[in-house]
Amino acid sequence: MTAMGAPGRLAARAALVTGAGEGIGRATAVLFASEGAHVGVLDVDPGRVDETVSQIAAAGGTATALPADVSRDADVGRAVAELVEAAGGLDALVASAGIWDPRDTAAGDLDVEVWERTIGVNLSGVFHACRHAVPAMLRSGGGSIVNVSSVVALRPEPVYAAYTAAKGGVISLTLSIAQHYAAAGLRANVLLPGAIETAMTREAFAVPEYRNRALRHTPVGRVGQPEDLARAALYLASDDAAFVTGAVLPVDGGWLLAE
Repeated sequence: MTAMGAPGRLAARAALVTGAGEGIGRATAVLFASEGAHVGVLDVDPGRVDETVSQIAAAGGTATALPADVSRDADVGRAVAELVEAAGGLDALVASAGIWDPRDTAAGDLDVEVWERTIGVNLSGVFHACRHAVPAMLRSGGGSIVNVSSVVALRPEPVYAAYTAAKGGVISLTLSIAQHYAAAGLRANVLLPGAIETAMTREAFAVPEYRNRALRHTPVGRVGQPEDLARAALYLASDDAAFVTGAVLPVDGGWLLAE
């Protein structure tokens, strides 16, 4: 991490981070700001937005508050326009906003409302962010998209049909973007978190049986932290990954290798 105010890997760049009010999104927004980026902090909860912006500002970074619902295309379009106006362009997107509904279950028992809400945030929300970010990045000469999927996209959890389907769709969408826009200087890659301790998972990890199960499936012997994903996102967003596009990168402590 670069000290706030010092030149960093994202100096003079603008980055939009969705789901930046907590967890992976907040850790990414704070890290990107420390590396010199003007960060657009997008989250559905205005209070969480303000907390992240305040944390960045207190450390000497620059951020724009963008309360918005990623499942609403017009919200995302407005947020992108506001960031472009404030920062002078857009160079990176990290689409990390996501939900998990405890009612999510096997397809034959799944309520349509749960399906539509999960797809609306976890897949359509990524599409909305990309749909508005891509033209802005092309006007800036290119950029980097980092979309957050999940290890369940490659190793499905059959009892979480909606979540699994949405995360699989994120991979396919990202690869399509990577292929289509590579010649225009726009890169697109995917992160696959494993067992990461966030606000969304903290309650589950508090149950010893669930935590122990996650640890058994994670060869490195610990659950991940939001900062683990943030550092991977920084690599993909920066010039360190200038020759990387269409990559699907597990950040899972070996989850996909476990029995």
